Amino acid sequence: MRVAVSLSSMRAFLAIVSLAAAAPAEAAMHALIITGLAGEAQQVERQVAELEGWRKIFASSGVAEADVTVIRSLHSAADPAAAGKPPVHQQVLDHLAAWKQNLDADDDICLVFVGRVASFGQDRFFQMRGRRLSAQELAAALDTITARSQTIFLTGPGAAGFARTLAGDRRVIVSATSDDREINATQFGIAWCQAAQAAPEGTFLEWLAAADAKVKQHFTDRKALRTEHALLLVGRRPEVEAPFAVALTGEERAAWTLARPSVPVVGVAAVVGTPAPRPAVAAVRPAAAPLRRGAEEPVPPESPAERPPDPPVRR
Repeated sequence: MRVAVSLSSMRAFLAIVSLAAAAPAEAAMHALIITGLAGEAQQVERQVAELEGWRKIFASSGVAEADVTVIRSLHSAADPAAAGKPPVHQQVLDHLAAWKQNLDADDDICLVFVGRVASFGQDRFFQMRGRRLSAQELAAALDTITARSQTIFLTGPGAAGFARTLAGDRRVIVSATSDDREINATQFGIAWCQAAQAAPEGTFLEWLAAADAKVKQHFTDRKALRTEHALLLVGRRPEVEAPFAVALTGEERAAWTLARPSVPVVGVAAVVGTPAPRPAVAAVRPAAAPLRRGAEEPVPPESPAERPPDPPVRR
């Protein structure tokens, strides 16, 4: 059964946590979904499932098909689907350049990165076929786009540093991980899609809390050490982790829903509680300097075609 999400609800999804003024009805939404490299078959299947979830969310919300773009890092450069297309890195930058030229100041944009992030030196890189996309060059490209709000999802492992690099006044960023050492396969992306489709009239924070609960349950059911903790960045405000509490009055909380995109976060203080201590993450690389290279070494321009599977997470 198809879950119907109203167009006004989806507008709120992209703008409700923005730091802009109230959303006008005529504002347009534009979404870009980028998938990164996936190694083993299980990762590929999880990525495909998440991509389908995002497609359903945007499609059922009434967003024009022309305003939703998917750029995929194909498993093999010999894939016929790659014929005649520029490198993935160039496709992404070209799309952002088009947004710079064509979008208005009252438009909203949403970028979804489905894949892992790696660290080299002081920068973070989204892993895609060919040249990697660095957080610094993405931030620079987004700075040139005069959209009212920029909502960014990083649903793969190792994305915390990438998210922090992107932090900006008009940006709301959700990362599946809150630490660069959380580098095992993540569940957050699929959990978010399930939460959004299950409660289409819920609030942004309710979706976030529901997705976090699903992730927690995933590890509890398997009696495994939890290796991902979602992170929310709203503008330049302090970072927020679960339970994602935001200081709103009862009236504001009732109005801050997907169906009523009329309550911006301007003036709302995030309540950042002291998170409970959690066990060290079972990372596959040394915690002190994951994937760090010498400062003098250039960042390798190419991503590997495949990567070994993540080791099992154990207590």
